Amino acid sequence: FSCPMTDLAAGAFMDCTAKGSVQPGQYANLGTVTASLPDESTTGDSDPSHYFGQVLSLQKATNGMDADLPPGPVLPLGAPVTWTYEVMNPGPGTVTGLAVTDDQGVMVTCPGTVLAAGESMICTANGTAQAGQYANVGTATGQLPGGEPISASDPSHYLGQSLTLEKSTNGQDADLPPGPVLAVGAAVTWTYTVTNLGTGLVIEIEVTDDQGVTVTCPGTELQGGESMVCTANGAAQAGQYANVGTVTALDESETEISASDPSHYFGQDQVLDFGDAAEPPYLTLFASNGARHLLGSGVYLGACVDSELDGQPTAGATGDDAGAGLATFGTCAVAGDDEDGVTFTTPLLAGTAAGVDVTANEACTLSAWIDFNADGDWSDPDEDLFPGGTALAAGVNPLVFAVPPAAVLGTTVARFRCTTEGAVPFTGEAADGEVEDHAVMIVTPPAVSATKTAALVTDQDNDGQADPGDTLEYTVVLLNSGGAPATGVVFTDTPDPNTALVNGSVTTTAGTVTSGNGAGETAVGADVGILAGAGGTATIVFRVTIDDPLPNGVTQVANQGLVSGDNFADAPTDDPAQPGAANPTVVTVGAASVLEIPTLSEWGLLLFLLLLGGLAVRRLRIG
Repeated sequence: FSCPMTDLAAGAFMDCTAKGSVQPGQYANLGTVTASLPDESTTGDSDPSHYFGQVLSLQKATNGMDADLPPGPVLPLGAPVTWTYEVMNPGPGTVTGLAVTDDQGVMVTCPGTVLAAGESMICTANGTAQAGQYANVGTATGQLPGGEPISASDPSHYLGQSLTLEKSTNGQDADLPPGPVLAVGAAVTWTYTVTNLGTGLVIEIEVTDDQGVTVTCPGTELQGGESMVCTANGAAQAGQYANVGTVTALDESETEISASDPSHYFGQDQVLDFGDAAEPPYLTLFASNGARHLLGSGVYLGACVDSELDGQPTAGATGDDAGAGLATFGTCAVAGDDEDGVTFTTPLLAGTAAGVDVTANEACTLSAWIDFNADGDWSDPDEDLFPGGTALAAGVNPLVFAVPPAAVLGTTVARFRCTTEGAVPFTGEAADGEVEDHAVMIVTPPAVSATKTAALVTDQDNDGQADPGDTLEYTVVLLNSGGAPATGVVFTDTPDPNTALVNGSVTTTAGTVTSGNGAGETAVGADVGILAGAGGTATIVFRVTIDDPLPNGVTQVANQGLVSGDNFADAPTDDPAQPGAANPTVVTVGAASVLEIPTLSEWGLLLFLLLLGGLAVRRLRIG
């Protein structure tokens, strides 16, 4: 306390003062005055006073960690850093003009500037990790209802790690299990790539492995920005294996820095068959719990099965066909191709029933799926071809399944699994059997059309016109523009009655000629057989000779062939030179030699001209 004097006359007064810092919460103090009277007796008095100290609270975190003390989170150089600043107002007054700043110049963003009693808000800032120990302090400021300033601060830290370690197992960055699948006893090579992301020299570098593996490095120092690769070797053990590599070193300030990285592999000691559907999107690899079957029991699809260490995913689901596996059971017709147990016997048409022959070496239960909507899985309704599985006997088993009306046209993937365990899902391990993945096509029905053109190949008078006695050659082109193959395709044609078929002239590029090449045959026939989908064609050619002479009044020859088959509507031939569809092919005969008889009007004009000519001659004679 400070008072201006120590004596006070009767009736006088004075003000004494004291100063202090506001303490948080409710504060109470009691002032007391004492003095001596002239008679040397004492007197005094007391008076209490109170205030409430309002505070503002700030809690700062770095990447989610309340790092008031160093080192804080350890971050790779250049990694993203997020700072959060939680501002709390315990009350009782509202804080206005709220702002948060950072002593390192970081831009802090807050969702508001007013904080009522009992409320809080979270402000944020972002940056990238720098090398070394980093510290910054956040400060929140504002005003109380009376205009008094209020503030709070909180520090945070992180350690920017300039030394990094990237460990790989047989070339695979296998931070998570299972890592590469290796045969037990196979060679394992671990590589440890050490990088100095800082700018200064790093010394006394040492790399160790928590499984006691001996690691060899080409050096012990790295300048800023340099890297080196250390190595270790071993033999694969059975089961899941994990080890962690650690690098330690000293930076320019002789502070110890370090980094670690895990790696994994799986030592496969079972003989398994895997699928080969592409991954992603399908689940094929061991790491994804892909479909796999233990081999050796004699249960498999087709004539053979071979083993693999892991799934063989490829875009066309042919990875398991590419070569012989580690071990083969049965005898493959083509060495290494064990995808021989599934044969689709009909096209896959949306909204129809399709057929498939499944061959089993021994009795088993078949589970099968097709990704009909082409979304990269077999989980959708209607994609399980035989819910609950279907029993197969040893040998060929003809089966029928439904193709949904909404099936997406184009290439998709089927998975077939057979095992004595009963129905199984499209992932996971089975105690015996085989899995086969196949690329299949969802196609449109066959759509067959035919064009027919005529060419003059024998022109007896070389006038370029078709005349009696000349020879015509017809070319018929069959086209299947649908997606599915057309089956049982047959072509028939009966030439114009005013022509004669040239026996022996009928040819076809597909199938066989059934009529037209024999003596006395007057009709053309060809058994084309199968016309491939998506543009399959066949060409049929034959010749005819125009009758000589032609009956009076005949000025053209015309005819039209017909294409029929098992799974499409009959298609008459069409002359492509004529508008519209399904036009007969018409050839005009003797057009240049037909005598034109004048009409009545033309006779009248001729007589008038003759009359004028006669009058002119008469005048000349008279004259």
